[in-house]
Amino acid sequence: MTSTLRALPTFIALSAWLLTALPAHADVMGVQLFVDGRLVGTESVEPAPNAAVPLAFDAANAGFQIDGVAFLDVDPFIDFNLTAINFGGTPTSFAFLFSSPYTGGPYNTLLSEFSSDVTDFGGDGAADVVPLASGFMSLPQIDGVNVLAAALGDGCSPVMAPGSTVACDPFSTASVGVATLPDGQFGVLIALTLSGGDAVTVAGRVELLNEVPEPVSALLVGLGLSVLAMRRRRSR
Repeated sequence: MTSTLRALPTFIALSAWLLTALPAHADVMGVQLFVDGRLVGTESVEPAPNAAVPLAFDAANAGFQIDGVAFLDVDPFIDFNLTAINFGGTPTSFAFLFSSPYTGGPYNTLLSEFSSDVTDFGGDGAADVVPLASGFMSLPQIDGVNVLAAALGDGCSPVMAPGSTVACDPFSTASVGVATLPDGQFGVLIALTLSGGDAVTVAGRVELLNEVPEPVSALLVGLGLSVLAMRRRRSR
């Protein structure tokens, strides 16, 4: 859309601001809501040592509406599902920073999942969903550091039936190796711009795991080490 292209420099500047101005804070479990770079709401909950904690959040005015739910666990994982509606006639940026302390580390694997749908509320048969953060809508964070290798969500610009809902980002996953501290802060930044008169729904999960080698993989590694040892003996 032409209006999106005209506003692109502003979106790029806002993207850079988001990556530097929304750090994770120690021992905070909750979400911060931003619209066009302005904080419009926060919700926080007390961590529970042995269970996931539910979190509901919303914010609205004449130009937008946000509704969502999440589950946060210090175990650690963050599940999220939210909808943002842009009632205005021009593109609007939305950002959501989920944050939770983690315990029980160190962890060696980060799992990320993401999907999105877009709805043509304006009835013009088109919509734009543009990632803000480093080219992706979902950007996991560990101890305030972005894990770009686990980022997901390319956005979309579909031509669609007026008033319809279509898949924007099909369900996708990423699993990357990490090295965390025993305890710290875990989070995910969801950041995007949405065309006027449209709505976007996103859902996903980020999780820290301690994956162990599969038995077959461990056997192959052991076999490889045995072969190397035999070759060294022969060479001697």
